[in-house]
Amino acid sequence: MYTAYMRLFIVFFIFCNFLFAQESIEFYTENSAPFNFEENGELKGIAVDLLLAMSKRADIKLTKKDIKLLPWARAYTLVKLRKSCLFSTSRIPSREKLFKWVGPIIYLNHSLIAYNNGKKVEIKKFDELRKYKIGTIIDDVAETLLLEKGYPKNRLDRISGETGIQRSIMKLFYNRIDLFAYNLYTVRWYAKRMKLNPNLLYEAYLLKTGKKEALYFAFNKNVSDDTIKKLQKALDSIKKDGTYRKILDKYLK
Repeated sequence: MYTAYMRLFIVFFIFCNFLFAQESIEFYTENSAPFNFEENGELKGIAVDLLLAMSKRADIKLTKKDIKLLPWARAYTLVKLRKSCLFSTSRIPSREKLFKWVGPIIYLNHSLIAYNNGKKVEIKKFDELRKYKIGTIIDDVAETLLLEKGYPKNRLDRISGETGIQRSIMKLFYNRIDLFAYNLYTVRWYAKRMKLNPNLLYEAYLLKTGKKEALYFAFNKNVSDDTIKKLQKALDSIKKDGTYRKILDKYLK
């Protein structure tokens, strides 16, 4: 009888481990420094470092080589179809029920960024935006917020691809667009590395979601709740023991 119970236990143990091993998750990100970006062929950034630290604490095997760098629009489509994770993703009301969330990674503002070429753009009301040419990244949260507020899609200067942010910044500096819808952290980071003056960029209009905005890891809804809980617990512990602050300082100072 004892032997029979032992055999049953072993079979059950192997079965449970087999089920756990089936949790195979793909990870997607984009070039959006300082949160996630590729430099000299290596993935870096606040979110990348956080994810690797979280995975280690949650006992999930993950390396930088397991993370795929894709254009935002493509990655955003894939994460809704496959058992995967997309980061860094803004958690806004229209996306809330589409994914399972782990975070926040960082808080930030999505805004319309202008270039001070001697004449500053001043916007007080949303209706005033129609007279400006606005650049966006396709399916990015800032574009989504503009469209949700009623800005005509056919009036946007929409760009996708891995160099979309850099191309939009160049258009801003060369007056091919009046405003670029994104976050100031990222735009200034890229401008500095493009040998452009980041201090000439400023927030001309804030695109509000109704609450404090934050970036998260967005997981496909088929990812197990157990994995989500483990990663959230790991992130919470990273924020408590000082590791989180060190990662932020590495990229923001």
